[in-house]
Amino acid sequence: MEPALEQVDTDDPPPKPTRKRQRPERQRPDVTYPRKRAIAACRLCRSRKVKCNNSRPICGACSSSNAQCIYEDSDDCSPFDSASIAILDRLNQVLYRLDQLPMQGVMGQTYVPNPLPMQTLVSGATELNLPDTQARMSQEHETPESLWIPSAKTAPESILAWPVLANIKPSKVPMVDALIDSCGQIQDNFNDLPTEHPDRSLFSETPSINEDDIPKLVQGFVDHVHIKNPVVDIDVLELYTQRVMEHGIRWDAASCLVLLTCALGSIAQEYKQFLAPDGSTSQNVQRHELSVGNAYYNAACRRLGLLGSGLLTPQCYFFAGVYLMYNLRPLQAWSQFRRASQAYHIYWEIRKFEKPKSAECTAKLQASRLGQRLYWSCYKTECEFRVELDLPNSTLADFCHADMHPSPPGLLNPQSDMIDNNGSPIENPSSSAVTSCRIRESRSNIELSWYYYLTEITLRRIANKVLNTFYDSSLSTWTAETMASRVIAAEEFESQLDKCMEQLPASLQFDVGQEPTEELPMMIWGRIYEIKCWLCRPFLYHAIHCPMDVRTWDLIQPLVDKAVKLCFQGIKRGVSRHRHHGTWFGIRMTTASALCILAARKSGQVEVPATWREDLQSLIEKMRYWEDEAPYVSQVIQTLEILAHNVDGDEDRDFAPV
Repeated sequence: MEPALEQVDTDDPPPKPTRKRQRPERQRPDVTYPRKRAIAACRLCRSRKVKCNNSRPICGACSSSNAQCIYEDSDDCSPFDSASIAILDRLNQVLYRLDQLPMQGVMGQTYVPNPLPMQTLVSGATELNLPDTQARMSQEHETPESLWIPSAKTAPESILAWPVLANIKPSKVPMVDALIDSCGQIQDNFNDLPTEHPDRSLFSETPSINEDDIPKLVQGFVDHVHIKNPVVDIDVLELYTQRVMEHGIRWDAASCLVLLTCALGSIAQEYKQFLAPDGSTSQNVQRHELSVGNAYYNAACRRLGLLGSGLLTPQCYFFAGVYLMYNLRPLQAWSQFRRASQAYHIYWEIRKFEKPKSAECTAKLQASRLGQRLYWSCYKTECEFRVELDLPNSTLADFCHADMHPSPPGLLNPQSDMIDNNGSPIENPSSSAVTSCRIRESRSNIELSWYYYLTEITLRRIANKVLNTFYDSSLSTWTAETMASRVIAAEEFESQLDKCMEQLPASLQFDVGQEPTEELPMMIWGRIYEIKCWLCRPFLYHAIHCPMDVRTWDLIQPLVDKAVKLCFQGIKRGVSRHRHHGTWFGIRMTTASALCILAARKSGQVEVPATWREDLQSLIEKMRYWEDEAPYVSQVIQTLEILAHNVDGDEDRDFAPV
């Protein structure tokens, strides 16, 4: 039986009062707000079941993976009051208007050049009080596609493949073979003992390590090497050095790092302007320094296999690569840089899942800053190699670092406890060791180093965009229809480079028509010169190889003339006798300029200065300074002499030097 329904009697007496206090009526209902629901993750993070930082309009995870970030509540304005809704509406209007301001660019597509070059610096910039012109850095998001670049499209070997040189170049181009030779003879028979290249006989009698020289050599590293790649904390390096002086060289990562800095401090010297050739060679001039550096490097190599998984591991591999570049051994150096990138990638993958305690925040921040620097140094170095050789892309190009630029260091309190590169505290050595090996780095050097370092990263971005714009396909595929858009793109890139030079701080500025006399401005000058050569070279190629109408020729002629001018500027400058990380790259860049001039001369379509032969001979004499140390240079000289001999003569006659 169903229960009977209760009848409601309006005449019933009121219910008895309960003990529960009734809630009073709200006195100000018009100023209350509806309760907000917990913040929901974006659609992609919810599907991946990962934590979302709820950053608007794009969260951190979507930003790092270059994915579209969509919030389910993006159109729901109920949690906001009327004033907030009005503000959001105005912001949407501003964003819409900004989106309507594209620039027409390459090949009919929308092309927007990078913001130049120094915009808002990431956290930590104020600790060095960087000026506005340097503290503003590019904030556009990096994508995996922009981190990948085409390989060996601007290398000297690519110019030797130009059709105009096909009948006058040697049947077998020896330059790449010489690169392989520089690593030692390849052994195909496993029963044979490996042989070392005869040019390495310089180190057959390696001197022993003198531990009393370690502080002086580490200081040399700080003065001449660290200033160009600040990927190590100087205060930590000083404590490592003090510990070595007190306890001796151990079989650990810290001692390995100290040994590598000593090796670099042995061979790195103060910058001097180019001296006229006098018949000397690099090995004769620095025989003792090279021998000492090799002793420290060999000792460090015996410890590379004992490294752990911390940040010291990629640091050691990186400086091993830098040392080999100082010795003009590029393929061996690339192997070390590759290991550095892989070790950093592993370190980064492990660290991003860690949740440090509040007491560890300072240590983790310091390690994070060192990681930023190491990421960019490894990445841009591998890019430099890929420009010259057909090598795999950097493993660091497979993911985008959250920080567009590394953070400059803070001014450390000398009384605070020191922590190593992995975030662990370092025990202070005894006072006697501290006073015996004080490592100095002036504030002016720190600022100069960081101005240079951040400028280099910005120029690396511009260089990558140039390579991806002009060298993503063969130059022979260019047509007259796309030439106009290519010219516009070249002019826009050149404008970026000019503005970059204008915004350099006073300590790095130089006159456009005059070569700088200081090392770091010279390095920036060389980087900008290289990028401008890449911009103009495709137009020189088409002027040499492709028949074109008057309209097209008038369009590209300014860039063709500029290409010839830049090439001659590089030939006249020659090859520096200053040993540094980029010596080998400088030789390659100058060789490419010389080959372009020879191609232009052979074609007869482009006018070159009448002194081209004398200038080329002067370049060859300057190259001979490095000839004994780098077999590659000997083969470059031989190739240039053969081409110069045949460019104006009978192609079938015997080869002879210039």
